[in-house]
Amino acid sequence: MKHSTIALFTSKLEDEAESDDYEDNKDEDEDEDAPPTLIMILISVMNVIQEMLMQMLQISQICPFIVIMKLIHFYFFAVVRMMFALWIYEHEAYIDEGGMCGIQMDITSI
Repeated sequence: MKHSTIALFTSKLEDEAESDDYEDNKDEDEDEDAPPTLIMILISVMNVIQEMLMQMLQISQICPFIVIMKLIHFYFFAVVRMMFALWIYEHEAYIDEGGMCGIQMDITSI
């Protein structure tokens, strides 16, 4: 009699545990179907940046000169582009369809 009561009690506990597992899995499935939020997108971008930095560190152990040259190249052209954009903004210059740069002048002021 005791054994059957214990077996019945443990089977009820197992059934409850299985139903709890089902509810947990159901919640996880709903999370997978949800669209990615901004935080999740930012986390994935940060992971990509971290992976790129780790690869650069591995390259820098082999040849630090390559990494230094890439950084100088990147920052040099970033500064040149920024200075050119500021020059265009300050002088109210324009770039036409052919890529030529010019300065707009007010003829009445001449």
